[in-house]
Amino acid sequence: MSFSVVRAFLSRSGFKSFREETVDSAKSIKNAASRTLWGIIFSRLSGLVRNLALKVFLGPVFFSSGFMVSFGFLNFFRRFFGETTMQAGFVPYFEKLRSHTPHLAAQFYRDLLYSLFLLLVLLAGFFELVLYLLGLVLPSWEFLPYLQLILPGLIFLCLYSLNSSLLQCQKIYFLPAVAPLFFNLTWIFALLFLRGREICRQTELLSLAVVLGFFLQWLFTMFPAFKFFQEYLKKEEFFRPRLFSGELRALLKPIFLGIIGVSAMQLNTFLDPLFARIADSASPVYLWYASRVFQLPMVLLGVALFGAVLPPLARAVENNEPEVFRVFLSFAIKRSVAVMVSATFFLFVFGLAALNLFFGYANFSFPAALHTLYCLWGFGLALVPAALVLISAAAFYAKRNYFVPTMAAILSVSLNLLLNLLFVFVFKFQAVWVALASSGSSVFNLYLLVRVMQHGHRPLLDIKIVRVGLKTALCNLGAALIVFLISAYAFQDPLFCLFLKRNCHLVLPSSFLFGLGRFALLAVVYLAVLIFLAYLLNVEEILETAKISRRSFKKKPPPV
Repeated sequence: MSFSVVRAFLSRSGFKSFREETVDSAKSIKNAASRTLWGIIFSRLSGLVRNLALKVFLGPVFFSSGFMVSFGFLNFFRRFFGETTMQAGFVPYFEKLRSHTPHLAAQFYRDLLYSLFLLLVLLAGFFELVLYLLGLVLPSWEFLPYLQLILPGLIFLCLYSLNSSLLQCQKIYFLPAVAPLFFNLTWIFALLFLRGREICRQTELLSLAVVLGFFLQWLFTMFPAFKFFQEYLKKEEFFRPRLFSGELRALLKPIFLGIIGVSAMQLNTFLDPLFARIADSASPVYLWYASRVFQLPMVLLGVALFGAVLPPLARAVENNEPEVFRVFLSFAIKRSVAVMVSATFFLFVFGLAALNLFFGYANFSFPAALHTLYCLWGFGLALVPAALVLISAAAFYAKRNYFVPTMAAILSVSLNLLLNLLFVFVFKFQAVWVALASSGSSVFNLYLLVRVMQHGHRPLLDIKIVRVGLKTALCNLGAALIVFLISAYAFQDPLFCLFLKRNCHLVLPSSFLFGLGRFALLAVVYLAVLIFLAYLLNVEEILETAKISRRSFKKKPPPV
């Protein structure tokens, strides 16, 4: 499949030309975020099918095998070298070189591609040797052989992250976001092929399928990358890289600081379940379920806006256009506030239904669901500040200031640790306070970034942004009240009945189809009321997100 075939297919599917916006604008940022969002949605849906196929074809016993432990290690390393870390380091330097000449930027990408590939191969070989020696010393660690098989996939995963950063600079957003679909499809086809085989053979072949999936994911993004090379480099130049050149060494600092920031956040993720376990033996499960639902809007919306706004901000910096930089940043912040305030209300209203839909059914008791819901609400308070942290960090990265976001992350994690010690050991609070501590640290992180960003400049979070947040909250409050009444009186929802102190059975729906149908119906009602109130209050950020204009409701003037 060539890049032209892919482009033609997506064009026929309703996606416009990848590089239709030759000039950065608020509209181009909005379109970029929309394309990234759609790509992530397709990838996530295929990932859901992949997990369901894993349960259906291999059963629950497989989840205790060494393969799942190995795949967990791979996901752990992916967070260190994933898309966000690579974007933060690559995009500003690439745009800096391209502001001088695209040929120089193409050479930079070529050198980085070869150097990164060589470095990853050497690191993979070193870790393969370490794992082999550990296997001799610790033969009881059954996951080590599978980790050896999976480890080469990390090479293609990092190269895919590099390609994604390049394509976003080229204003190609949908392709890198949808590329994980190929990984999930490879996994699904492998599961179909492995049916009926013994568990050891299944695990070995599935480990190899993971590597193949990451390879196909990377290969899919290489088609437009090669097109970039063809445009700015001659064939003989492509095969004459400068390994570990001076420009590449300039990336060491941002990538190193990015890894430190991610390490701090991973420490936070590691410690939260431990504190929850001290508070209550069942609390880590509640916290895990809640965090999975909480991360969904952050991945879909927050990451999409981060990837869409970083390249335009970097180009504004290199073109010495501070006012354009501020306009783009203000637009991204207002859109983040409108979307994440709505997502926060949505989590509060539909949180219990979402938890039961994803994790529940007959074995998810109402008391357990209620404890999980409280943790989800605690995490949900961080949606707005966490999204604004991503946008603010993009502003610092665009100016090649990596120290401030890293230090803010370290200080916020330190605050989270202090709050957890206080809540759990001193006040003996429950797990919901662990989630509230995480939200409080996100607010503190945002405060630090905004405080540094606004030093000596006009306030960034001005009255217009506050007004957008208040009007969005008012619209969502109206929609929440309507759904609240319908759920309580028409569907006898146990949560709302509990709040109204009405007698009803505190039992969640055990049928997946019934739960899905009720969830979909109430979600449609919620969104319809939200859009109607946004039209009345003229909340453009909500209307534009829904692709609705107030002018479309007005009567068109008769033709002259």
